Amino acid sequence: MMILNNEPDVSITYHETMAEAEMGTDAIDTTQPYQNTEANVDDIYIRAENDITGCTTIRQLDLIVTASPEIESLDDLFQCDDDGDGEAIFDLTQNTPNALGTTQPDVTVSYHESETEAEDGTMPISMPQMYENQTNPQTIWIRLEGDDTQCVTVGSFEITVEALPVVNAPTALRICNDDYDDPAITTFDLTVKDEEITGQSPVLSNIEVYYYESQADLDNDNPIADPAMYENTQNNQTIFVEVVDTATMGQCSDTTTMTLTVLPLPSPSSTNENGELDQESCDDSDGIIDTMADFDLTASGDVIAMGENVDLTYHLSEQDALDNINAIPAAEETAYNTVTRTIWVRVENGNQNNTCSVLVSFEVVVNANPVLTDTSYTAALCEPEDTTPGITAFDAQEVTNNLVPDLLATPIADFTVTYHFTQAEADMGVNAIPDGFLFSEAVNNPVYIRVVDNTTMTQCYNSDNLAELTITVDTQPEFVMGDVDDIFLCADSAMDQDTSTMFDLTVRDGQIDGSMNPDTEVVYYASQADYDAGIEIDAADAVMYTNTVNPQTIIAELFNPVTGCRSDGTVEFDLVVQSLPVLPAALQMPQGDIVCTDAQGNVLSPFDIGYDLGATDGLEYTYDWTPDNIDADGDGNEDAIYTVTSLTQATTYSVVITRVNDPVSGMPSCENGLDENGNPYTVTFTPSSAPFAANASVTETSFNEEAEYTVTVTPLGQDGQPLPLEDYLYRIDDGPLQTSNVFTGVGPGSHIGYAVDVEGCGEVGDPFGIIDYPRFFTPNGDGYNDTWNIIGIDGQPAAKIYIFDRYGKLLKQLSPTGNGWDGTFNGRVLPSDDYWFSVEFVEPADGSIQEFRANFTLKR
Repeated sequence: MMILNNEPDVSITYHETMAEAEMGTDAIDTTQPYQNTEANVDDIYIRAENDITGCTTIRQLDLIVTASPEIESLDDLFQCDDDGDGEAIFDLTQNTPNALGTTQPDVTVSYHESETEAEDGTMPISMPQMYENQTNPQTIWIRLEGDDTQCVTVGSFEITVEALPVVNAPTALRICNDDYDDPAITTFDLTVKDEEITGQSPVLSNIEVYYYESQADLDNDNPIADPAMYENTQNNQTIFVEVVDTATMGQCSDTTTMTLTVLPLPSPSSTNENGELDQESCDDSDGIIDTMADFDLTASGDVIAMGENVDLTYHLSEQDALDNINAIPAAEETAYNTVTRTIWVRVENGNQNNTCSVLVSFEVVVNANPVLTDTSYTAALCEPEDTTPGITAFDAQEVTNNLVPDLLATPIADFTVTYHFTQAEADMGVNAIPDGFLFSEAVNNPVYIRVVDNTTMTQCYNSDNLAELTITVDTQPEFVMGDVDDIFLCADSAMDQDTSTMFDLTVRDGQIDGSMNPDTEVVYYASQADYDAGIEIDAADAVMYTNTVNPQTIIAELFNPVTGCRSDGTVEFDLVVQSLPVLPAALQMPQGDIVCTDAQGNVLSPFDIGYDLGATDGLEYTYDWTPDNIDADGDGNEDAIYTVTSLTQATTYSVVITRVNDPVSGMPSCENGLDENGNPYTVTFTPSSAPFAANASVTETSFNEEAEYTVTVTPLGQDGQPLPLEDYLYRIDDGPLQTSNVFTGVGPGSHIGYAVDVEGCGEVGDPFGIIDYPRFFTPNGDGYNDTWNIIGIDGQPAAKIYIFDRYGKLLKQLSPTGNGWDGTFNGRVLPSDDYWFSVEFVEPADGSIQEFRANFTLKR
C-alpha cells in the first residue's frame, strides 16, 4: 500500500472529518463504494494507528472527481445493397463528430466490434472509414478516452445494409399523335408506367417513381415537374426512371430507362370540310312517306381511304366511334336504310403495331318527295276572244299559276312543274308538253303532273302521286279601251310635308272593266314588282289603300275567278297626293305676345301677320281668317296679310289656307290650317296700356310732426274708376319701381306719383305737394340750408308766411315762391336762436284754409 510504504502492524481507517480521525470514530466503510459529498473535490482524513504501540498519524486525502468523456449522439448508419449480397462499405467515422460534439477536443476515439473490446480498449477497428459489415444488421461500439484523465465512455450504434427497390425495365410508352405536325410532339402521361416499372398494383405508398429527361438531370436530381402532362421533345425519346423506397433510411433507389414513341395518325384523304362526303337521296318511294332511304356508306368511305392502309368502321354516334363499339354491320354498309342523320367513320391504321384512329363524319340526308294535295286537278288555259273555241297554245306557267297555291301539301321554296301526256313519261321526266303546243280540250286530256323539288341535290319528285290534270280552254277577260284616269287627293296632314293619304282604288273599276261582268274582278298591285311577284292588294284593302310613294303607279288586271283566266296584260294609273299648303317655317304665325295700345285700344305700333303664298309660287290661294280680315281688292276673298291696328281685349287670330284646284292638271283644292308639326295656325295677342289717369293722395295732413308722409298712387280708367292694381308698377318721382302703390316715408316738397304699365306700354303721373317746414337752417354761406322757407307750398302763391323772434316781433314776411329768409333783419345778422312762424294756406287733403304756427332754429 502506497500510504504505509509497506510498514507492518499498522491499521488504516478513513474518516470524513479531522475530529473523527483523531478520535478514531465513524470510520468510512471501505467494503462499499464511497460517494463523495462535495462536488469535484472532497477532503477526507486517513488515520494510521500502530497496532502495537497505539501511536497514530493523521493525514488529509483529497478526492478529485474528473469528468469522463460524454457521447453527445450517435446515428445508425445505412447503406443500400447494390449487388444483393447483404454487404456494404461503411464510413464509421461519420459518427465521430456526433459523439464528440463541439466541446471535447482532447479525446481519443476508437471503434470496436464488441462491447468488451470497447471497454478494455482492445482490438480497435483498424480502418473505420472503409469498414465492411460482418453481419446485417451489426452493432458497432465506440470508445471515447480522455487524453489527460484516461476516463473512458463507450456507446453503440447499428449499421444496416438495405435492399434496393425492385425496378423492371418497362416496355415503350406509345401513344397516338394528336395532330399531323412534324416532328411528332404530343403529351404523355408517364405515370401510367408506374405499376409496370415497380411490379406493384397499386404502387405502395413508400415507393416513389421519378422521371428525368436526361442522365444529367438524374445525376443532379432534377426530375420532370409534371410527369402526367409531359410533352416529348423528339420521337422515340429515352426517358430516365428512378424508383425510390422512402421506407429505407438510405432512401435506396434504382434506375432504368423507357422509350417514348409517338405513333402517327392515319391520314384520311377527306375530312368532309366542304361537305364532299355528304350524301343525299330521295324518299325510297315505297308507298310510305317515312323519309327513309338506302345509302352506300362505303362510297364516302372510299373517298376517305383513297388507297391508304386504313380500316374503316361506321357508327351512329361519335362516342360509339371513339369507343369502337356498335359498328354498323359490314353487310349493311352498302345499302344502309336510314333517316337523315350523321354517320361517324372510325379511320384506323391498318398496321398491327399502330391502332391509332381518327374520326370523320358525314351527313346522309333523306329528302322528302313533293306531296300533292290531291290525285286529280283541273286547270284552265285562257284564249283571246277571236281564236278557235276549245283550242289554244299550251302555256305551262299559266297552268301552274292556276294550280298554285293549292297544288302542294307542303310548301317548297323552289320547284318546277312539267306536264306529260302519259304517266310513264311523267315518272321518267321525259317529253314534257312544250309551250306553244296547240292544246285541244277535247283531244289531249288528261295530262300528268310532275313536280321536281329544285332545293334538293337529288331533284326529288312526286313519284308516289303523278296526279292527273284536266285542262279547260276559256276566254280571257278584256279591258275597256282608253286610259285610266289618275286619282288626285290632298295629303292627310302637313306634318313633315306628308304626301300620303287613303285612296279607294275601286273607284276606277268602271273605267277598267266597262262591262262590269259579275264574273270578272279587278285586281290591283302596288307596283310592277309586286305584279311580277304575284302580290295582290287585298280586296278589303283596295277601298282604303294608303299610298307608299308619291306619285305611286298602280297596276291593274282583270281576273275571272270562275275560269281562272286573267286579262292579257295590265293597265296602270297614278295615285297623286297633293301636299297641303304650308306657311314657310320662317314666316309662320308669330308667338303670342303682349301688344302695347293706348287707353282706347289703338295699337301703338300696328303690325302684320300671315303670308301671301301666291306671291311666291304663282298659284291661287284663299285665306279664311278668324276674326275676318278685310278684302282690300274686292275679289271676294280675304287678304292673305292681316294688319293688327286695334286691340281692346285678348284676341286669337287663326287662318285656314286653301290652294285652289287646277282644272287642267286635275289637282284638287286642298285646305290646311295646321303647320308641319300639326299645330293650328293661331296666335293670341293681349293688349296692354298705361292707365287713363293716376291719382296721388297723401294720407297725413300738412306739417306732420314726424315730417314723413304716406302717399297712395291709384291708376284710373276713362270713367275715373280705379283699375286693377296688379296691372301696374308704381314710383315717386325718379325713384325705383315697386309693385305696391303705397309709399311710406315720403318727405315734404313737390312730387309726381306714377302708375306704370307692367308690360312697359307707358306711364301716367299725378303731381302732388306735401307742405312742411325745415326744423332748422344754417345761414353760413356754405350752400347748404342757407335760407328758410315753407316746403311744398310754392304751388300756393297766395299763401302768407310770417317770421317772428321769441318776443313776437315780426322779422320777415316771406313769399311762398321766393328764396326764403336768410337770417337777417334790416341787413343785420341775427344770432343763433329759436324763431317762430305762422302760415296761412290751403290744406291739400281737403282744400280748406288753415293756419299753422311753430318754431324753428337758426344755427350759426
